[in-house]
Amino acid sequence: MYLNLASIPSKSVRRQVARLKFLSQPLRNKLARIAPRSDNDYATHIPILVGIAQRFTIRRVLELGCGAFSTSTFLNNEIFADLVQLDSYETDRTWLDRTAAAFATDERYRPRLVEGPISSSLDPVELAQFDLIFVDDSTSANERAETIRRVAALRPLKQLVVIHDYEISDYREATSDFEHRQIFRAFTPQTGVVWNGSELPIEILKSLNSQINKHSKNVAVEHVNGWKRVLKSE
Repeated sequence: MYLNLASIPSKSVRRQVARLKFLSQPLRNKLARIAPRSDNDYATHIPILVGIAQRFTIRRVLELGCGAFSTSTFLNNEIFADLVQLDSYETDRTWLDRTAAAFATDERYRPRLVEGPISSSLDPVELAQFDLIFVDDSTSANERAETIRRVAALRPLKQLVVIHDYEISDYREATSDFEHRQIFRAFTPQTGVVWNGSELPIEILKSLNSQINKHSKNVAVEHVNGWKRVLKSE
């Protein structure tokens, strides 16, 4: 199931405005030279999530900031076939209520409203139970950077941490304590994957990056089944 974006404009508009505000004009110009900004800039993480689902066993996901695209992709049985649990943390009650209503019958989905910054809610969370942590929270760059720093401080071992809008320098700096990282630059906003421990994912993610680059001109970022087809076939 996919959410109807037209029915939930409020948070999308606020996040778009926030992104434009916290990016200075020189930085926006620099990013424009790196890669064109996607027409569907809320979905540029989809190719990475689809590719990860095909290459790693992902049973439990911690989603920090629910989304019309990420939540739908995680709960898509044809993509994340091994998923048994999605814990989704969100600070916007209206957004969370609408997302939760869309997936009310899916027992794997466990939405949680967070009062205050998401970073402040992470200390009691046992990160070891998750295979993947997805970070796309808040309408503030400072708050999301703090979320990333808090995740890093908790020292997750082996879990893949996927971060949207990774072209933002504050987010990259916030991941400096992780041992490994792979940046996916085919689309802007970019997506970063960081982790500690095993070096095994390095070559897997490098290969995935090459495949996404190869197909980036032919498959729309939001076309989940299209990415499943082209990434699985190689």
